[in-house]
Amino acid sequence: MQTLDGRRWRTLVFGLALAALASRCVLALGHFGDSADLSIYTYFGGFVARGINPYHVPPLPSAGGAVADEPIFEFVLYAGLLRIWDSPTTLRLFFAACDAATIIVIGLFLPRTRRWRLAAIAFLGFSPLPLLAWSYIPEDKSLILLLLVITIAAAERACDGVAWITTGLLAAVKWMGPFFAVPLLVEGLRRTGKKVLAPMLLGGTIAALSTLPFFPDSLLTLARRSTRFNSPPMFDSLTILLADLHLYQPLLLRLWLTGAFIAVAVLHARRIIDIGEAIVLGSVSMFVFLPDEPADRILLVSMMLMLVTRPRWFTWWIASLLPATIVFVDYTFSLDHVLRRLIGRPESWQHVIGANLLLLTIAASYLIDRAYARGRLPIVSRSSLQQNRRD
Repeated sequence: MQTLDGRRWRTLVFGLALAALASRCVLALGHFGDSADLSIYTYFGGFVARGINPYHVPPLPSAGGAVADEPIFEFVLYAGLLRIWDSPTTLRLFFAACDAATIIVIGLFLPRTRRWRLAAIAFLGFSPLPLLAWSYIPEDKSLILLLLVITIAAAERACDGVAWITTGLLAAVKWMGPFFAVPLLVEGLRRTGKKVLAPMLLGGTIAALSTLPFFPDSLLTLARRSTRFNSPPMFDSLTILLADLHLYQPLLLRLWLTGAFIAVAVLHARRIIDIGEAIVLGSVSMFVFLPDEPADRILLVSMMLMLVTRPRWFTWWIASLLPATIVFVDYTFSLDHVLRRLIGRPESWQHVIGANLLLLTIAASYLIDRAYARGRLPIVSRSSLQQNRRD
């Protein structure tokens, strides 16, 4: 890979991005797969497109009586897309484009070796698990990963303006920005001093302005989401294992979120972890122990950890096959089917461990590297990335 000149490398990256986009477009345009979340995005986004407050419309019966509990910025985004073509396929094509854009950002801008970037592109673009959990069963995690990868690439390359813009967008879309805002501010103060305050204010302004549509009802989503903290563990959440041992209480989640927020900030301030790790660990801590953890969110956490863990790509590909199989079997076959019985009933410990196998493997890799002081994969210097732009 290192022998390719800049033009050939860019051609390879764009070619792989187009191939990944094509595979996802086939699923979308062929109407292969579906998801309750896609129905939610389309239903409430459609109301916003017509200027109707989504937080006061009837629940969606086909999604278990779901009410609007996503940030209004996400619904506004979907409303704009649905005005172009009022069809769930529009959103599926948008998510497909996000995956392709993530591949381009990884390939051309993330400061890692070319070998690492090519392996990451191959996994995201063509591994069965992302294709099934995010495209065959359409989810919005492609958008979140794109914004997160841009944030990490910008922060590691000292592009504070871009990093804070995407941090504001992450806060607007999924409330993620605040979980690593303190390390990002500290990193900026170290590099540029008070100059970082301007991009920080820009990011905060983006997050604040995103709540204006249908304000103050747009804040209802915070209350509705917080009620999930009190729900019993479900889907494939790791907290199911704690509940089986009678060790889980909703209070533990709130303590975890508070403790993890403080721990990430302190570890970064003491230079034990770098800014890339702080962004990833802050984001991971937000999701990893939620009581309602489906396969798409587990994959998002796994992909985030991949970005700062020394690569073991062959192991990770193998570990991803069981979660991919579980996603496909759960979606395709009825509960009494022999394959469903083989992988374990939903919310059983066998099912939970199988669905989380990739995440557990990557987390173990990261912790082992930390325990043996191997650290994360070193960031490639900016100068070595100049070859991406050479002809």
